[in-house]
Amino acid sequence: MKEFFIIGLRRSGTSFLKRELDQVPEIGKIDFEPHALWYAVMLQKFNRFKDPFYSKIIENFHKRALHRWQGAKFALNPGIDALDWKSFIRFFPECKVIFTIRNIKDTYASYYKCDKDIIRGAVPFSVYEPMYVELTRTFEQFTKENPNKACIWYYDEIFKDPVTEFNKISKLLGISKPKGTVSRIKKPEHWSA
Repeated sequence: MKEFFIIGLRRSGTSFLKRELDQVPEIGKIDFEPHALWYAVMLQKFNRFKDPFYSKIIENFHKRALHRWQGAKFALNPGIDALDWKSFIRFFPECKVIFTIRNIKDTYASYYKCDKDIIRGAVPFSVYEPMYVELTRTFEQFTKENPNKACIWYYDEIFKDPVTEFNKISKLLGISKPKGTVSRIKKPEHWSA
């Protein structure tokens, strides 16, 4: 199976990375936050929710990845559910994972700007910070223990050395690099790195 996932906190560069990888010929399709797939995987942990409907969603994703790389990108909200990314390894044991990490100050500023006025609102930094630290730790630990299965793509580094950051992904998936990335890189409004 040629399956991969882009996983990171919201506002950490997951969408930018998806857009860049969409241009690589060896990649068939990257789903943009397929919530049905996320929930299907999460619900499989509970016997009472095991249902052919959810199994079919997972099976359909598997079927697409026979000849070309197929992926999905998930931008996670801060909270305990974000740690459920680990469940994907169980249901997609041959998958590759590209984690996105951006410095906490800019990630939080961008997240806060997006969510402060919605009904749910944005969590305060005192709540966000421990979740960011723990999630980042899990990304780094998994990558260190599984260097042939995962890499970390540092959002802040693409403004300094995009070639090195995209080389990590090319090496992990055995694909070519997206062309013209450097010309599309623009520093975001919230930038302190």
